[in-house]
Amino acid sequence: MIQALTAANRTTGKLDEIKKVIGTLKASKNPAELIKSMIAQNPAYKNALEYIQANGGDPKAAFEKLAREQGIDPGEISHMI
Repeated sequence: MIQALTAANRTTGKLDEIKKVIGTLKASKNPAELIKSMIAQNPAYKNALEYIQANGGDPKAAFEKLAREQGIDPGEISHMI
């Protein structure tokens, strides 16, 4: 039971982080420039681009694959966008 609660908290934390990034992108007047800036400031975003490229270059397919691997329903995220 404790493991289930811990896993649920991790998933909720990941969803909160994703929501924050989505909100930032939506509020931006120039999302493409913001993404470039985010990549320059955080190597994790560079890793995300590399992950997409390593998975056929289709961002949606790569996202769905990674979300499922992390135990997150991709549909839930898609509804937020």
